[in-house]
Amino acid sequence: MSEILPLRPYQQAAIDRVEGAWLAGIDRPAVVLPTGAGKTVVFAHLARRVHAGGGQPTLVLVHTTELVDQALDKLRAVAPLLRLGRVQATANETGADVVVGTVQSVRRPRTLDALAQRGRWLTVVDECHHATAASYRTVLDALGGRAAGFTATLTRGDGAALGDIWQKVVYRRDIIDMISEGHLLPVRGKRVRVPNLDFRKIKRTAGEYQADQLGDALSEALAPELTAKAYQEHASDRAGILFAPTVASAHEFAESFNGVGIVTEVVHGALLRHDRSAILKRFRDGHTQVVSNCMVLTEGFDEPRASCIVIARPTTSGGLYTQMAGRGLRPHPGQRDALILDVVGVTGRHRLASLVDLVGDETLRREPVEESLADLLLTADGLALEDLTLGGELGGSIPLTYETGTEFEVLDVDLFARSHSSWLHTAAGTPFLSAGRATVFIVPAGGGGRWNVAVHEPGAPMRFEHRRLALDTAMSWGEELARDHGAGSLTKRKASWRRNSEEPTEKQMDMARRMNITMPAFSSRGEASDLISTVIASRLIDPITRGWTR
Repeated sequence: MSEILPLRPYQQAAIDRVEGAWLAGIDRPAVVLPTGAGKTVVFAHLARRVHAGGGQPTLVLVHTTELVDQALDKLRAVAPLLRLGRVQATANETGADVVVGTVQSVRRPRTLDALAQRGRWLTVVDECHHATAASYRTVLDALGGRAAGFTATLTRGDGAALGDIWQKVVYRRDIIDMISEGHLLPVRGKRVRVPNLDFRKIKRTAGEYQADQLGDALSEALAPELTAKAYQEHASDRAGILFAPTVASAHEFAESFNGVGIVTEVVHGALLRHDRSAILKRFRDGHTQVVSNCMVLTEGFDEPRASCIVIARPTTSGGLYTQMAGRGLRPHPGQRDALILDVVGVTGRHRLASLVDLVGDETLRREPVEESLADLLLTADGLALEDLTLGGELGGSIPLTYETGTEFEVLDVDLFARSHSSWLHTAAGTPFLSAGRATVFIVPAGGGGRWNVAVHEPGAPMRFEHRRLALDTAMSWGEELARDHGAGSLTKRKASWRRNSEEPTEKQMDMARRMNITMPAFSSRGEASDLISTVIASRLIDPITRGWTR
């Protein structure tokens, strides 16, 4: 094992799962590791092990020049005795033990023929969600043999079926796992509300907003100027990366940032390689505080100095959002958290999580439980409603914190309202999720913005599962615990039963009468279920947590 870049336990587990999949006859396994988890280190060690086990050559397939350089650097550190080759532009070093190349260069017939003459290869595909493209298929089909795919977001905005390429996700780590273990930074989100910024009239192509119209809308609403002021107020001491929809808008944002004293430069795809490298070096060296870019730094760019990500490019793609946000999560000396500064409402549409979307792979799907919480509670064994004691009047919530400026407003993101899970609050204000017989809830951990995650089940003592986590981390662990307890669709905000506008069922009304709940007029089935859940949780949890620090 390399002394320079040793494997973390989860990285070793990923390699073990890939090798186990090959032994089980799965020739094309995929690994999902979030941005900052060290995917390049993992497949560098994998290539070293494969070569040591029989001398089989490895092709590392990437899609940008920067990723070629990054992979070669990691391979030199992990396996200094291996012969490394580059296939890129005029370089065609196909005789090496490990060849790293861009898909555009590797797919050339002359190069593919030279590689194929050496026999079967291990093909490692970085950012493997691109592998449905014809260029990747050409390479994979020509070389045959085993392959392994690595990505942070195994999903595509165009709906292409990744299951046609990758047979199974054999290992997965979410961003939330990495944050809770200290491998990535905790995340805070702030939204910049820009008056007159309206995307409703902007056309979409293949589900995504048209970039030119986005750029015009941002400019007309003075978003660059307001974003620069927000950055100056909330991130003046942070290095940052800004994502803009067009090259022109990237320059507009940079001009506004420089106007308030934040040294900002622009990178885009048309820049010469030398010029782009020089800008990124100045950023790494600290001479430039912010890099404004248009679809250049979404993948493969690794600079831990960046702890603020400005998302000024709205997207309907969860994968693209995760790639952008992930650029700011790598730990760096002196950094306590990462800040996502959202200009266009993206934090309200997606959550920070690795996405798996292998279309057609039934092993990765779970059938939803289309049953309301009230129906489950009515059939649950051992739940004695008459033994519950009322913990207080219904109501209470955790409010947003607003910070008002003269021209715009910045607010902390309401993580509860934006979660995909339906977090409710007890009468005393404790956030909770109902998971059938179990209730998962989070409580402040004595100040400092940290939270504990607890579970209560009838007939069992309340227990803490996780302690002293950031709010977003605590929520994500709570949601995971609810799923582990078989919640199914019970906690999903958009579950069909929750959206049902029909009147409460007779079971729900009977349960409400037994609990002395007066159901508000015109309540829906979903609202009735939430009200019943709130009363039950208030009676169960509030007596336990009364007096705890809030």
